[in-house]
Amino acid sequence: MTEQVASKNNLPEIRPQLHLLRNKDSELDVFSKVDRKINRFLEKWELKGASIAMAKDGKLKYAKGFGYANEEEQILVQPFHQFRIASVSKLITAAAIMQLKEQGKIELTDKVFGENGILNDSLYLHPRNKRVLDIEVQHLLNHTSGFINQFRTDPMFIPLDIANTMDAACPPAFSTTLHFMLKQKRHIHPGSYFDYSNFGYCLLGAIIEKVSGESYESYVQTQLLQPIGVHQMHLAKNRVEDKRTDEVMHYDFEDAEPKLSIYGTGDSVSRVYEGNHIEALGPAGGWVTSPVELIRFVMAIDGDKTKENILNDASIRLMAGADSANQLTMGWMYSDKYKWMRTGNMAGAASLVCRLEDGSTWVFVSNTSTWKGPGFYRDIYNLMQNVQGSVKSWPEHDLFEKVYMW
Repeated sequence: MTEQVASKNNLPEIRPQLHLLRNKDSELDVFSKVDRKINRFLEKWELKGASIAMAKDGKLKYAKGFGYANEEEQILVQPFHQFRIASVSKLITAAAIMQLKEQGKIELTDKVFGENGILNDSLYLHPRNKRVLDIEVQHLLNHTSGFINQFRTDPMFIPLDIANTMDAACPPAFSTTLHFMLKQKRHIHPGSYFDYSNFGYCLLGAIIEKVSGESYESYVQTQLLQPIGVHQMHLAKNRVEDKRTDEVMHYDFEDAEPKLSIYGTGDSVSRVYEGNHIEALGPAGGWVTSPVELIRFVMAIDGDKTKENILNDASIRLMAGADSANQLTMGWMYSDKYKWMRTGNMAGAASLVCRLEDGSTWVFVSNTSTWKGPGFYRDIYNLMQNVQGSVKSWPEHDLFEKVYMW
């Protein structure tokens, strides 16, 4: 049984009656070394909290939280707590595009702009640089769209500059940011140069809305996630008072420089809340979820036949770059014959997802930024490989069977 209530963004929220998983469900002797290793890792990197999920051969074997979901209120992390996953969100957006492709509603070679493009609204018909008219959906997916702007940075992280340039309200709507980008003089020829772009994935969100006739969040929730049993993912809000009950507090590292509020008040604020326009970043970096639900989603797009996949094999191979001459992935950050990986990083959030050829998948999420250097994600990967290696015999149970009471 489910309860349907109105969420703060006016979308219907499908809420299972109870999420049953707790830390105690993974407190088995076989995992004793796992817990010690992860606790040492949190101490080394000064993380307030983290949550881990590990699956093997289609079954959820381990799901446990560490540290604090809310340090001020002394609330400990449990498997049901939800975290911002930053750029792991791109994996969700890419999968939604692939689903529309499989339904015949879009082709990866479709033009994005122009009279015959997907986004053919009058506001977008006449870009300053005509190379924009050559952008295809696949260029957005693999970060080769060619966009450049006068501030020489990702436009999704300069909302105040864009609002000022466009004489718009703060924070600017995505349509304002898009209009700003279409007014830029320079543009690299699409498909010729890789340049990682959050803006490009936000454009994919606009494409999903145009093609589906639904809001991006609603389409992903109802058409991609709920059919595979994922019911708690939602998009983050800018302000801390708007976060959901089971969403953790996110923390910047100590002594992090504040930013000006994206609301144009002139106030100095944390980078975590009101310092970044995460609501605009939705398709590129705005999803919030628990590792348990995230790993369930990943296992539905990994090609492993132990669980039903929501995409066909051709789409899965495209996302992993398996059929690309230059190994350009779509959604995934990195892939080779042994592993597929996706990282996520933003103020107050860090995440890493890994799917391995041996049938195992794991997810690591944290609610804390780190200042200690670029080796953080390499250290997470090494930790998780070490952790999995310490498990000599996986238990037979499948914790997915205990996730919800309906």
